[in-house]
Amino acid sequence: MINGIMFAGYASGIKAAGLDLGLAVFKEPMNCLSLYTRNKIKAAHIIHDKTIEANPVRALLVNSGCANACTGKDGISDLKVIAGELSNIIGVNDCQQTNSSAPYRGYVKISKAMVLNRLHSQS
Repeated sequence: MINGIMFAGYASGIKAAGLDLGLAVFKEPMNCLSLYTRNKIKAAHIIHDKTIEANPVRALLVNSGCANACTGKDGISDLKVIAGELSNIIGVNDCQQTNSSAPYRGYVKISKAMVLNRLHSQS
């Protein structure tokens, strides 16, 4: 597809059916542009990504169907666990990946167990 970029789609169980988790892995570190909401309420991935935003990235993990917002410290902690496990699976540093969630109305928390299970089963 695109030289130097590998893509994968997973049905991780975030949605009732279909693909709901996407992964892009870059062969070389890439600079990414991030746009963040100005809303006072920030989802876990925004808080996490702002800690690494000056670093080039090697991976982008995106979910669809769960904004992962209003999850508090647990949501941020879960995202750090997912980032750490993904780093081990694909062989990159935690600071070399970014995360994103597609908008979804409601208070739904990503199940780190579902996401990790799917990533491990496909590695």
